[in-house]
Amino acid sequence: MPKARTSIALLLVGHLAACSATFKEISPTPSNGEPSGKAGPFLNSPFFLTITGGLLVGGATQLYNWAKANSERRTAEEKVHLEKQNALLSSVASEIPVYISTMGSMRKLQVWLEDPANKPSDSKNELGRSRDSVLALYTDFYKLTLNTRTATSILVEVGSYFEDKEVCKFVNEENSAIKKIEDAKNETDRNAAAKAEEVVFDSLLAAMADEIRDPIRKAKDPRRRSTWCLRPIVVPLKR
Repeated sequence: MPKARTSIALLLVGHLAACSATFKEISPTPSNGEPSGKAGPFLNSPFFLTITGGLLVGGATQLYNWAKANSERRTAEEKVHLEKQNALLSSVASEIPVYISTMGSMRKLQVWLEDPANKPSDSKNELGRSRDSVLALYTDFYKLTLNTRTATSILVEVGSYFEDKEVCKFVNEENSAIKKIEDAKNETDRNAAAKAEEVVFDSLLAAMADEIRDPIRKAKDPRRRSTWCLRPIVVPLKR
């Protein structure tokens, strides 16, 4: 910092001296060699150069301090943003599979309970559980989901912190894939939807990690930036 200020001060003083010399060249000078007019001697005086140079050095120092503070603020914001992106990547990798598993199990029980063939109180499922036991298990799963962060809320947050189009594409595809798992009417459809979701899920994680590794290139490339990804997903997942 001291070296930078000294360099700026010397540069400004040299610039003022050059301006003073130019002023003397263009100012009309009488035959006796003295500058004409009242302003000439004052502008060439050490007092004027010292005061003006001090003001300019002070202004340059303030500008330097402002630029430095602004740069430090941007660096801090980028660090917080990157930490949030890493946290979201961890959340997607760990929480969404748990959510899908929980919702899938609950949905399977729900389909069984809604089947007219299983309405009698003495009905038993493929594991030998009675209808009352299945209903109690379904209730437990439902209570669990009430305290579990939904996949939709995680994906909406991902769309708010990631700007790459690939991430946004897979955010919406993942939401649709999860919905298909929930809407599956039988085990065959559910397994098929789950396999399709796994492919999208892996692609989403890879795209998120890619943006975290190389955010500068993607921020500078307008073709890779997305505006629609920031919109919340308005279709909630069924419980």
